[in-house]
Amino acid sequence: MAMKIRRMLATVCLVSALLLAAAVHAAPDWDDLEHPEQQVLKRHADTWDDMADEQRDRLLAGARRWSGMTADEKRQARKRFNKWRRLTPEQRKRIRDRFREFRDLTPEQQEKLKQNFRKFKAMNPEQRRRLRDQYQGMSPEERRKFMRELQQRRELERRRQLERRRQLDRRRQIERQRQLERRRQMDRGDRRPPPDLPER
Repeated sequence: MAMKIRRMLATVCLVSALLLAAAVHAAPDWDDLEHPEQQVLKRHADTWDDMADEQRDRLLAGARRWSGMTADEKRQARKRFNKWRRLTPEQRKRIRDRFREFRDLTPEQQEKLKQNFRKFKAMNPEQRRRLRDQYQGMSPEERRKFMRELQQRRELERRRQLERRRQLDRRRQIERQRQLERRRQMDRGDRRPPPDLPER
């Protein structure tokens, strides 16, 4: 009986803490923003309080980044933004898709890609031109073959990642089952460890 009361009390405390944390983390209303933040976000003033918390958090984080930038960084950011606005919807979609693909890579793959990009940027203009010419010098069949091989490697890696996720999910499920069994035994007053569950 005392165990049930303790568990119930712990549950009430946990729920209260979660509700409090959610309330504390809520994005601020427009009137709660500091003046510099309002200046950066002024075009959103009329709709701010109607936005979802996630959107307000994202915009507020961007405004704070902007406020912390030097004049040169702001100039470069404006330049990138103007370049982005000039892109066609198809080009933007392609960039977003590539970003999602990059984000789905393992940290090791991301680092390898960054290293390759840094190597490319470190090349002098002549070296870059030769590399581009080499790619452009490929016949359409060679390019298709190259792209097929690249897609096959990506698909293989995607499958490996999926299998790793499945294995991790299965391990978590087994661990949850073990914890649940331990709790059940504790509730029954049985202090013996639970029987081993299968690894797979």
